[in-house]
Amino acid sequence: MTPALRKHVISIMPGRPSGAVRWVAGMVPAGALFALPVAAVAAPSPAPSPAPAPSPGLPQTVSSAAPPPAATAGRAASPGQAVANAYPVLTENDELILEIRTQHREMTDTITAHGTRGAVYLPLGDLARFLDLQITISDDGNYASGWYLSPSRTISINLRAGTITQGGKEAPLPKRDFAAHDGEMWIRADRLADILPIAVLTDLRAQTVVIKTLERFPFEQRLDRENARERLANAGGHAPPPTYPRQQTPYHLFDAPIGEVELRAAGSDGIRTHVESDLRASGDLLFMTARAYASLSSADGLVAARLQLGRRDPDARLLGPLHATEFALGDVASASLPLGLRGVAGRGFALTNEPLERASVFEKMDFRGELPSGFEVELYRNDTLVGSTRDAVAGQYEFLHVPVDFGLNVFRLVFYGPQGQRREEVRRISVGDGRLAKGAFTYNVFAVQRDKTLINVSPPGFQPSQGYGTWRGGVAMQYGLTSALTVVGSGALYQWGGRSQWLASAGLRSGLGGFAAKLDAAIGSGGGTAVELGVAGRLLGASVVATHAEYGHGFIDEVRSPGNLPLKSMSQFDLAKTLHVGNRTFPLAFSWQRLAYANGQVSNIAAFHQTMTVGRVMATNVINYTDTASPGTATTHTTTGTFDLATFAGSHTQFRGQVGYSLGPRPGLTSLGGELARDIGHDTTVRAGINRTFDNHQTTLGLSATRKFGPVALAFDSTYVMPIKSFAFTLRLGVSFGRNPLSGRMFVARPGLSSSGAVAVRAFTDSNGNGVFDPGEETIANAAFFTASQHVTAGRDGTAMLTGIGDGNRTAVRIDSASLPDIAMAPARPGVEIVARPGRIPVVDFAIERLSDIEATAVYADGSHKRGVAGLVLQLVDRNGRLMAHARSENDGFTLMEQIRPGDYTLQIAPDQARNLKIRLVSDGHVHVGIDGKPVRMKIVVAPQ
Repeated sequence: MTPALRKHVISIMPGRPSGAVRWVAGMVPAGALFALPVAAVAAPSPAPSPAPAPSPGLPQTVSSAAPPPAATAGRAASPGQAVANAYPVLTENDELILEIRTQHREMTDTITAHGTRGAVYLPLGDLARFLDLQITISDDGNYASGWYLSPSRTISINLRAGTITQGGKEAPLPKRDFAAHDGEMWIRADRLADILPIAVLTDLRAQTVVIKTLERFPFEQRLDRENARERLANAGGHAPPPTYPRQQTPYHLFDAPIGEVELRAAGSDGIRTHVESDLRASGDLLFMTARAYASLSSADGLVAARLQLGRRDPDARLLGPLHATEFALGDVASASLPLGLRGVAGRGFALTNEPLERASVFEKMDFRGELPSGFEVELYRNDTLVGSTRDAVAGQYEFLHVPVDFGLNVFRLVFYGPQGQRREEVRRISVGDGRLAKGAFTYNVFAVQRDKTLINVSPPGFQPSQGYGTWRGGVAMQYGLTSALTVVGSGALYQWGGRSQWLASAGLRSGLGGFAAKLDAAIGSGGGTAVELGVAGRLLGASVVATHAEYGHGFIDEVRSPGNLPLKSMSQFDLAKTLHVGNRTFPLAFSWQRLAYANGQVSNIAAFHQTMTVGRVMATNVINYTDTASPGTATTHTTTGTFDLATFAGSHTQFRGQVGYSLGPRPGLTSLGGELARDIGHDTTVRAGINRTFDNHQTTLGLSATRKFGPVALAFDSTYVMPIKSFAFTLRLGVSFGRNPLSGRMFVARPGLSSSGAVAVRAFTDSNGNGVFDPGEETIANAAFFTASQHVTAGRDGTAMLTGIGDGNRTAVRIDSASLPDIAMAPARPGVEIVARPGRIPVVDFAIERLSDIEATAVYADGSHKRGVAGLVLQLVDRNGRLMAHARSENDGFTLMEQIRPGDYTLQIAPDQARNLKIRLVSDGHVHVGIDGKPVRMKIVVAPQ
């Protein structure tokens, strides 16, 4: 296609039309339209003065005329009159295609610009549409008028007269800053700030235009309203509608599980060499998700085991009238109560209908999951490091009592494996004020035998925890009394100190002026009492949570007291804020807690977290402060910190370093360590590490190597501690295995596949248009697929597998249209929403359609059907009345619409133009676009109404 034709193509909805193509029809009646030559229709009357209507019954003719005299600057120009001083001349040769976005990427799009030696010119009409401003362009780009931000802030620009009028005040135009070209008005990017409350940064190297608003614009107000609606949805416990259509994954009576096994040969000084093995499996069983874990040793036999059956459903459709979101049997974890009991793990059951992706700002989150041997996991909240661990409890990691921020909380679990694995799991939890909609009801029921597993085995040297083997059962409920007030209540029976105990609590949740408030009161056996007040919200862009509790008569609050000692009072303050400096963000978090015990002891604990990312390096600094005062003893103060520096995965050389330090009472370094990993070729990775602890004067050296053999990796880890000459080594071999749902054959993969959801994806050319992959249809190699945290490219067979996509949470699986081999190809659906679960691999097929062009020629209904209609604005509408494309005819009546999906459409004249010009199409305008990608060529006849 020639550039002259391509410039008249209009972008397909829902994208914005190109700034280089637009037309505003003048008020020319139908009688005049059919009496004028072609060129007369293509040149509409200049705004704001419409062309006069002709006298009825008189034929209209147009004869050649000499060019009108030039206009004088400062005076309105007559139609067709040239402006006195020349404006910049823009041509197709200086066109630029740039990305335009707002400062914080709330909106992004592409825009056509013009670049000259002196400046970059941007289209005012496109900018107005991008920023939702009521400014329209007419008179072939010579006139702009409308208002911005409020109807009283009016603006009009008249290039023919050389004037700009804002707020009723007229001023002459600096003509070098404006141009009319191809139906659009163009303005120098660096002069936009003179007429609109924005700052514009144009970077031609990055091919970007960044808009920074200096006042609240309509799109920002709209986002505020959407956030308010989301907070209201939080209160009602309802999830927002899915972005993409949901593909269901039904449960089976039995399905081939996904398993993984790791074999280890381990030894150290003082312990003879022995063999260990971890087995994990997950899959559908009895129409539930089954998860099993077993750890065995050649020296001690079975040392750990877990088994769980259950389901998770974010749409609350479990167990019929109970509308549960989650239930589990076997080895489970209980929920924490508002006061008194914290969540524990053990054998029993748990049932709830509480939203999986919603929480109250006053809650603390518990994170538990599979942690294979040798793995390390880090937990981040909104890019702030919360904690890390490599110590597994019965094969699981635990992050307990994690605070949340008011608003959206993005939790990332980053796993690092001994064989070089790195994967992420992402959970998005929207945190509100804890209120429910009027009449809404939630519950949480549990019964757990603490720290005992269903198959009760223990490793050698096992030390039982306080309360080991005791039972506890409870229920927590919430009810939306009104839209502004929610009542909560809970009760529990539990064992403590060899006796049966009980606990009951009640409370209220409300909010005022954007802040959340809570009140809880509890009473327990023995007369113990507790009252807690809390307030939370956003202040100066920061999430703020403050709580205070008073206790009496020996009340034990497991949630607050680390040693389960009776408390007298508790105060806590949490603050989190993300600073924006240029294009960089700096998440900050501060917490402080004061505990006063019944025995007179008082402790203060504070922590400050800082995170910064520069390029491919993340730096995290954590400072912890503790002071403790007991009756009759001096107050002790300690201030310690850790500084971590790590490079992101993806490069051949990676580094992780950590510095431990003390700021008081004796400042100095407490530890210093680092690890360097280097890839040698594609299959071998070598790691070396050193760590020095200064309190015991010990240095630990580590050396490991990994060799990959296809999907199987063999790793060797070793450590040596000086000067005590202690050593340890481990030789490990691990694999995951399962059945590929696309081929039906067994596969072998790297470890870690059984603990999280996965999805098999395939792209294919839908040759028969039924949206289903049929035998004989070709798959598309090298297509790219992605979720919020994973990205994968298909192989030659057009298939791939996305792993680590969560458990029971909504996940959008999408295809990257830019990865398709032809611009005339597009997916029938850009994405699919699934609810992933461990052990089940659903198949998501992306049917790829061939797009077509519509080439239409508009002609007059004058008998010959040869005279083209220029300037005709045509719209393509689908069966649901949605506008899919629009274009303007050229001088010969030719119109082109590109990249149209297969289907049935209606071609129509733009309603405003049809009404103003009193014209219509002779035919019904039906257009059928086939699945073969062939262009549709048609002639449309225009007649008066």
